[in-house]
Order: sequence, then C-alpha cells, then structure tokens
Amino acid sequence: MSVFQLSVLSQDDPQCPVGSSLSVVVDQPVGGTLASNSFPIGTAVALPTPPGTSTYGPTPTWFLDLSNGIDAASFTLTISGPSPQITTPITIPGDQMAAWVAQNNIEDTNQIWQPGECGIFGYAQYNADADQWIYTVTAGVYYPQVNPPV
Repeated sequence: MSVFQLSVLSQDDPQCPVGSSLSVVVDQPVGGTLASNSFPIGTAVALPTPPGTSTYGPTPTWFLDLSNGIDAASFTLTISGPSPQITTPITIPGDQMAAWVAQNNIEDTNQIWQPGECGIFGYAQYNADADQWIYTVTAGVYYPQVNPPV
C-alpha cells in the first residue's frame, strides 16, 4: 500500500528567537486512512529541535495509507509560536508531490512556506522501495532560501 508521510520539526536557528517554542497542529488528512502509529491530529504537538538542544526529541510524523493514490491526498497543518507570533497554515497537496520529487531528481529543490528570520520550508521525497511519499516541513529557519536559487 502506498503511504504519504508528513514529518515536522524545528531547525531552531540561533537567529530565530522562537525556534525552540514552535508547535504544529495537523488536521485530519484527506485521501486515505491515518495509520495508528501517527502522532495525534487536531492537537498541538511541540516541535523538536536538533540534537544537543533542550527540546530535542522524536520527530512528529503522520502516516496516511493512501486510498486513491497520492494525487487525491493532502495534509493541512498550522505551525504556531508564542504570542504574538503569527500562525502559518500550510497545505501539502499530494497532486504536487510527483512534480516536486521529479525536480529533486534533477537538483535538490524545496518550497518556502514562510520567509523571514523564523521561516519555514518543505522538502519532498519518494521511497520507491516502500512506495512512500515523504514530505518534511522544517520551521525555525533563519531566512530560508529557495534551492535552487531563482
């Protein structure tokens, strides 16, 4: 069975003053059945930071067993920080995954979901051996850049 995996973490760059205080809420995904080993949906989950930091821990991950392929699936999530930090809603559309992965086969490419000193970017991958679409969202990034630069 094909799986759509979403993982979310904080890079906690030193220039991002709230990088260690970020959380994510993932809504009920579309296009499949959420696997039982997924983190909870509809509940704020603290984002872990890199090893050696005070908020290091397991990376929150959600696994969607796909019903009708990747094109019919999507994850919607909101990353938040301490007040008055603005929340950032993000939708990862499954119908974009194949194009993002194809571009990654040419050269590493990412999507910028929030620019700035506490930015957010995402990166798509595909594990053909496991038929697994993987999307990783990284928050707490100091001025994330589009790769490749435009």
